[in-house]
Amino acid sequence: MIVDSHLHAVAPDTSRYPLRQVDLPGNSWVKTAPASAEDLLAKMDAAGVSKGVLVQPVGAYGTDNSYVADAGAAHPDRFATVCVIDMTAADRLEQLRYWTQEQGIGGVRLFSVPTPQVPWLDDPATFNVWEACEEWGVKVSVCLLPEELPRLGKMLVRFPDIAVVLDHCGFADFSDGPPWNAARPLWELAKYQNLYLKVTTNVLDATSALPATLVRHFGANRLMWGSDYPQIHDRTYSDLVTQANTAAEVLTPEEQTHFLADTAHDFWASY
Repeated sequence: MIVDSHLHAVAPDTSRYPLRQVDLPGNSWVKTAPASAEDLLAKMDAAGVSKGVLVQPVGAYGTDNSYVADAGAAHPDRFATVCVIDMTAADRLEQLRYWTQEQGIGGVRLFSVPTPQVPWLDDPATFNVWEACEEWGVKVSVCLLPEELPRLGKMLVRFPDIAVVLDHCGFADFSDGPPWNAARPLWELAKYQNLYLKVTTNVLDATSALPATLVRHFGANRLMWGSDYPQIHDRTYSDLVTQANTAAEVLTPEEQTHFLADTAHDFWASY
């Protein structure tokens, strides 16, 4: 089994699901290379991917998670789902309640890109969202840039019983090569056992040697592969799956199983 922990879906029906594009880097894919949930399923089947996680594409819909909710409800055996809420809004808790408790989305993505001028990640005013996730069993993923990794560390300490997955390995700097000293802010978070990493295409593109290093720091049972398709669309989906399998060859068979399937499957646990 292979589980893709990071997929984005854009509906072909723009009347029912109107685009609400947000100005983000690399956002042109929303119009030039979109993929519906059904498109993703077809590509997953062709590439041997059993299940996936639909992550709200902020660049396409902002915080309107309607398509993610409906696609997940239509294919509950294949997709787990993750919404995005506006963490700066006074009604953020109500947003979380609506999308997760009423619309059935299983996870929330705390999206802090670009880094806000007034950071909210470790602002006590937003702790009610974390507390609700813990109470309601909502899965938490975080998308941030490296300068906010210390803030994430504070939250991992404050909420040790919440398992958190970090999108794209926090966009850590792997440009200096082994032993990747520039990624020290990420390595410093390895001590928090409630932190998991999405090892997405941007990480594997840095070097195929990274999975083994990530295993040494975090353990394979805290790593999950994700394609980031179709935001990453310079290759076919099958090519991205092949890249993941090739990168995993440096791992032991048990580590490969965690990296390619079991960590994501167990983390989201909503199939």
